[in-house]
Amino acid sequence: MPSLYIVLEKKIPDIDIYVNGNFLSKHSKELQKLAKKSGVPSLISFFSTSPEEIADLMEKDVESLKRSPKSTEKWFAAEDGVRTVNALLENLGGFKGDRDKVEAELQEFVRVLQLAQSNDIRWHLAIDY
Repeated sequence: MPSLYIVLEKKIPDIDIYVNGNFLSKHSKELQKLAKKSGVPSLISFFSTSPEEIADLMEKDVESLKRSPKSTEKWFAAEDGVRTVNALLENLGGFKGDRDKVEAELQEFVRVLQLAQSNDIRWHLAIDY
């Protein structure tokens, strides 16, 4: 099962930012609907990847991908991610499925994003296949 995880623009010394986002990935469609209903960007709207990761997935030449304007890695303000994740947490009331597991993963996302925010570090969402 794919997993959603947070990538920080720079490392925070001695801090483990790993979050197992399997259930966020599994319920991404429901979470997108919930984000829209809550008036915040969806988690997947924070997705980005580096040209090297794209090349790995596509087995292409990294240098040609770096020159492509579509392959630029994007970074987002941590406070925007915190706002989205908090809105999702506040509106999980009618969530069907693995609510407890989704809630736990969202709480871990908030923890990491708040650390990024307090260290003035940008982030993006990534997917591990």
